[in-house]
Amino acid sequence: MNSPARLPERESFDAESARAAWGNIDWQRLWLNVEQQRWRTLALVPAGSNVPLDLTLDAAVALARTGMSRHGRQIHVADATRVGFEDLADFIEQLRDTLAGGPTILALAPATESPVTVQLAQSADMSLLCVVLKSMRLSEARRTVDEIGREHFLGAITFQ
Repeated sequence: MNSPARLPERESFDAESARAAWGNIDWQRLWLNVEQQRWRTLALVPAGSNVPLDLTLDAAVALARTGMSRHGRQIHVADATRVGFEDLADFIEQLRDTLAGGPTILALAPATESPVTVQLAQSADMSLLCVVLKSMRLSEARRTVDEIGREHFLGAITFQ
């Protein structure tokens, strides 16, 4: 995995800062690294259960807006943070329709809390691990990477 990109502190990272992220140099660097790869689906995977559900969604929105500011084309965000086992087939069908309109960033729930996270991350073209520093266990992050497979990860995003 590549070295992590350090992004805004969690306390200040909300929907408003996600909308303004295109101007943040860390998001821009992250986007430049991500766009070098060939992908249509990019999964943001929480490293453990201490990552708030809205963090991956906010990060997906910020990254999509950063990419759109560079390319001027639509980059979709798919919220899978609350997709359950019984919803998976419908979600995948909606995701296929969304992909017809352009690349999509998936916001996922922690693998320990969602039965579908591993499958969605493995089916994405690539994944980024979302790590909250000082509030999660390294063992949980390792277990997440091992369960999904190291080969599926491009790198990690760290949050304070």
